[in-house]
Amino acid sequence: ASLVFLHKLFLWRRKSAQVAAATGLAVSLCSFSFSFYPPFQFLYGVALLPLGAEMVWLANRAVARGPRRGAWLLLIAVLVLLAAEWAYFLSVHQETMTRLFASAYPGDRCCRGGGLMPYFDMQAWKIVSLFTSFREVGFFNACVVSVFFVPLAALVLACVRMGRTLLRESPAAGWLGVWAVVMMFWMAFRWPEALARATFFSQIKIERAVVVSSFLLLQLVFKVANLALRERRPFGFVAVAGCLAVSLGGLVLSLSINPALLAYFTDVPSRQGYAMLALGVLLLGVVTIGLLRCNRIVILSGYAAAALLSGAFVNPISQGAAPLMHKQLGEAIHAVVREHGEGLWLCHSATVAQYVLAQGLPCVNGVQQTADAELWRRVDPDEVYKHAWNRYAHVSAVIARPGDVSAVVRPKAADCITWRLDEAAVRALGVRYLLWSGKKIREPWVEYLGRSRLHFIYKVSDPEPPEP
Repeated sequence: ASLVFLHKLFLWRRKSAQVAAATGLAVSLCSFSFSFYPPFQFLYGVALLPLGAEMVWLANRAVARGPRRGAWLLLIAVLVLLAAEWAYFLSVHQETMTRLFASAYPGDRCCRGGGLMPYFDMQAWKIVSLFTSFREVGFFNACVVSVFFVPLAALVLACVRMGRTLLRESPAAGWLGVWAVVMMFWMAFRWPEALARATFFSQIKIERAVVVSSFLLLQLVFKVANLALRERRPFGFVAVAGCLAVSLGGLVLSLSINPALLAYFTDVPSRQGYAMLALGVLLLGVVTIGLLRCNRIVILSGYAAAALLSGAFVNPISQGAAPLMHKQLGEAIHAVVREHGEGLWLCHSATVAQYVLAQGLPCVNGVQQTADAELWRRVDPDEVYKHAWNRYAHVSAVIARPGDVSAVVRPKAADCITWRLDEAAVRALGVRYLLWSGKKIREPWVEYLGRSRLHFIYKVSDPEPPEP
C-alpha cells in the first residue's frame, strides 16, 4: 500500500490528489513501523526502500518532466510524521524497551542457518497456505506455513530470458532477486556463530526467512509478468511442460521426505485432503502457464483464486471476531467464569493461553513481550532461573512434583520457555483456573469443571483453613 501511494504521490498532478496520496502513505507507513516486529521490518524494509525509489522514478518517467516541489514537500512531511511517531513510541514504551534490552533476549538468540530441508518444505508450504482457512493448521504454525504462492521454476526461467531487459525496465527487480537469494543462501547452510552475530541474521529464524523470501519472489513474479505481457514473448510448450514437471517433482519430493506435510492432506476424511492437494497443484499449473505463455487472464485468475482460498474464512472483513468468539472452548471458559466467578488463568499451552487472553480474561502465561519480574519472583525468589524467564517468550506450563519448580528454555526453540510449577507455585501466582490441553491433571488440589474436546478445565481448590 505504501508503494502504491508513493507512486501516486509523484504521478498525480492535482494538489488534492497529492494530499490524498500523502495521507494514505502516512497511514500505511505508520502502521508498518508501529507494529514493531524487527525481523520482518528489517527483512522487508531492505527490499521496500529500493522499490520506493523505483516507484518515484517510474512516476517521473510516466509524465512530462516538471517541478515536483509539492510532492517532495509532502513526502518530507510524511517522513517527519513517521519520525515523530517513533519518538512517541519510544517515549511511551521507554520502560518496556529498557526491560527488553536488559533481558536475556535477544542477546543469547543466535540462529545460524539450517539446511536443504526448508527448500523442500517451501514447495508444499505454498500449497498448505491456500487451505489454512478451511482447516486448522494443527501441528503447523500459521506464521510458518504462510508461504506465498510462487511458481519458482517458471520465475527462474523467465528471469534468465529477460535478464538485461528486466533490470533496465525495473532496477529494483534485481535487488528483489538478490535479497531473496541472500536469505535462501542463509537458509542453506549452518554458519559460524561469529558470522551470524556479525549480521542481523542471527536474530532471524529460518521459517521467517522462508516467508519473507517467498514474498519478495512473489513481487518479482508480478514484475516479470508485467514485462512479459508488454514484450509478448511467450515460451514454447516444451518449456512450459518442463517447468510444470520440475514444480510437480519438487512438490512430490517435499511430501515424500516430510511425512508431516503429507499427513496434512491425507489425515482428512472423505478425501477432502486429496481434493485440496489436487486443487493446489492445478492452481500452481495455472499461474505457471499464465506467466510463461504471457496470458494476463490466466495468471490473474490463478492468483485471484489463490487469494480467495487463503483468506475465505479468516479475513476480518468477512468474519469479524467470529474465529475468536464462536468456538466451543470460548463458550466453555466463559461459562466457567459466569458460574464460578472471575479469576486468573494458567494454561498448559502458550497458544491456548493467547486464546484465553483474546477472550478478555486474565492469564498468567502466553506470549510474554517482556518479563514481569515481580510476578516470576513469587515462584523464583532467588532468581535462579532468571536467565530463562527474563526474555521475550512463548510461555507454557506443566505441573511438577512438590518442590520441583523451574523454568526451562526449550532446546532449539529459544523463544519458548516452560515453567514447571507445583501446587505452592500455582497458588503463589494467584491462579484460580487451569486449562490443560491434551492431558488431564490428576492432583488432589484441583477440581475438575469440564472440558471442550481435548481442553480440560480445572479450578484450584480453596486452601484449607489453618488448624486452631
